[in-house]
Amino acid sequence: MKKRKSEISYMNILLFMGVIMIHVLSESVQQLPRDSAVYYLAFAFWRILLCAVPGFIFLSGLKLSLKPITDWKRFYLRRFTAVVIPYLIWMPIYYYFSCKLHYYSEIGVRDFFIKLIDGTSTAHFYFIIVIIQFYLLMPLWQLLTRRVHPIILLVLSAVLTGWSQAWIPVIVENNGLKLPLTNDRMITNYMLPWIAGCLCGASYDRVRAALMKVRFGVYAVCIVLAAADICFVNYINRTGLIYLQMYYVNMAYCITAIFALLAVFIRLTEHHEPGRFLMRLDKSSYYVYLVHLLVLMLAKYALDIYFPSMGVLRRFAVFIPVVYVIPIAACMLYTWIKERALIKK
Repeated sequence: MKKRKSEISYMNILLFMGVIMIHVLSESVQQLPRDSAVYYLAFAFWRILLCAVPGFIFLSGLKLSLKPITDWKRFYLRRFTAVVIPYLIWMPIYYYFSCKLHYYSEIGVRDFFIKLIDGTSTAHFYFIIVIIQFYLLMPLWQLLTRRVHPIILLVLSAVLTGWSQAWIPVIVENNGLKLPLTNDRMITNYMLPWIAGCLCGASYDRVRAALMKVRFGVYAVCIVLAAADICFVNYINRTGLIYLQMYYVNMAYCITAIFALLAVFIRLTEHHEPGRFLMRLDKSSYYVYLVHLLVLMLAKYALDIYFPSMGVLRRFAVFIPVVYVIPIAACMLYTWIKERALIKK
């Protein structure tokens, strides 16, 4: 079995840590006074972290494109066992606890299966619905990356992504339309990071070399776009005005941040290879992603019951160790047990 590229492992770990932080920070961003300095700090950090999900989608496309897929039966079987089956296990668990914690206004068999199919049972399942759509169309992506010029693909995917994020909700609302999936679950919202990932994977060595030559420029652009994105959205929040251009700015920031992070970790691997702990953490990342939100839900419930007057920042201080330590420890233990079982076989 070919060893996973170390920069991908590092980046994967950072991105799933970022996703956890997005969810942990959400309460602070929602409830802190909007005119306080700590709110601006929390909001800026939260906004910067929004590149995490596009980053995951980019990495998925990259990893699957490092070599051409020829055994499609094996490909889809592995995707089903590694991604779909864990989702089918954890979705009913989330549904049960969401009912018990009164997250739903109505429940039932029909409601359960609707949430199972569209990934609306809890906030983080939308990513799984999106990535499954990309998996199902993998022959198309492989064909496009082979037959269409990369510049054309990137431009078309950028236009489609920007249009989907900014204008599909407006068109749907203005015309009373109803989509089969909510807009954040449509793959058109994520075409740019996916296509960029597929193209990078297909020509990884050349992209890697080129990226290292221009990395300082990428870092500089990333910082400028991050600041622009934060300031733009903060202005919109303060004024109540609507500027759909904010989606274009955020899209530009996210894709630049992805390449900046990749460059950082390529450079890091030149001096530091990830050890056994980090490699197991990397292998456990999907399980941690599935589990962490349940731990956060239960932690919020416990604080609401036993410490109802606890302030937002103190709650945040409690969530950090609880939501990071418990899921990571449990999932790494599970990965270790699974590895030992496979060795014995």
